Amino acid sequence: VNAYLLDRESNTYSPINEGMVYSFNLSNANIASPRNRFAIVLSPHAITGTKAASSMIISTYPNPATDKISVAVVGASSSKIAVEIVDMAGRKVASQTLVGLAPTHTFNTAGLQPGMYIVRVQAGNATQQQAIVIQ
Repeated sequence: VNAYLLDRESNTYSPINEGMVYSFNLSNANIASPRNRFAIVLSPHAITGTKAASSMIISTYPNPATDKISVAVVGASSSKIAVEIVDMAGRKVASQTLVGLAPTHTFNTAGLQPGMYIVRVQAGNATQQQAIVIQ
């Protein structure tokens, strides 16, 4: 069974791993509707975004972001991970190939114009993507 934290505001699932300690800081200033925003979800299948998918799961934070964004990759089937950030017109604005299975990677977004972007992660045959907002 897989455990996830569901964020109903961004409609994303973040993996909760056994043996890890988690802390969350919530501020009323950046939460539109704090009541019932989060839920713990148990699933026999791997989940990313809103659909069941491969065993690879990505999580992006903070979202919205200003000068940096962290991309957490869990369950990648390959040690070579390609990460792209694309704008809503489909233009690649940043990319990096990561080698190794480190769980979290941070990217500088300070040069990006404010708006919505897609973070696309590919490892082996698995591809996952998640929308982000740059302020």
